[in-house]
Amino acid sequence: MRISDRLVLFHLALHDQDIADARLVERIDGGTHESLNRHVKGRLNRFDEVNAATPAPGDPAIETARAQLASPRPGRVRTRVGHIAEGANVERGILIEIPARFAEVL
Repeated sequence: MRISDRLVLFHLALHDQDIADARLVERIDGGTHESLNRHVKGRLNRFDEVNAATPAPGDPAIETARAQLASPRPGRVRTRVGHIAEGANVERGILIEIPARFAEVL
């Protein structure tokens, strides 16, 4: 798989606790299935973990993710980055500081 070094995707689903809390209330009020509600509630506990961590510099973590995505897995084709244990600073991988060059697009 070839991935352009110009392609960068940031997962910001839980970047703001107030927004995340409000979305959860909307989902519950909107009749979202309880299994999804439990999943989302479980993710909200990550705010404490993230708030206690010091973000890693973004560019090295981006390169680690890019390398992992391109590396083969026995018997499987890698289609997305999984858990990155190397250099992890939070339970599920690497919390990064987004490089300053992305300030205008976020």
